[in-house]
Amino acid sequence: MQLTAWSRDLRVTAGGSGVVSHVGAALLRMLTDRAGLTVALSAGPARAGWWPVHDRGRVLVDLAVMFANGGEAIADIDVLRHRREVFGSVASDTTVWRALDEIGAMQLRRVAQARAAVRARMWQLFGGPLAARAAGRYSVPVWWSWMWTRRS
Repeated sequence: MQLTAWSRDLRVTAGGSGVVSHVGAALLRMLTDRAGLTVALSAGPARAGWWPVHDRGRVLVDLAVMFANGGEAIADIDVLRHRREVFGSVASDTTVWRALDEIGAMQLRRVAQARAAVRARMWQLFGGPLAARAAGRYSVPVWWSWMWTRRS
């Protein structure tokens, strides 16, 4: 499955013609694809022997991108849908509702596991979360040190 084809010829520049609003949404969507989150989420709500027209991982990512872009209701997915030249095929609000309705307890656990796995991989690539500074002191989050000492 090739979920990144939509961004193959996408370029971000500071000026020129063919300017598209909401370019930050495209960058966020591209980041989720390149980090592997879209593919990981695709396995979460999957049902054996059933292949929907719109990949459910893509639908979940597009929904998150839509909210990050200022959307307030599922119908706001049309902001992405109307930029087909940038985002490619985006599910309708009806399809988003259907995809959400398909998620039960098991699929929710799979989605949480997919997010955790991709997050851990990203932290590993970037050397962990940045230390927080409070009261003039730096500290690494407790959960981070706990997670990595348990793995060793």
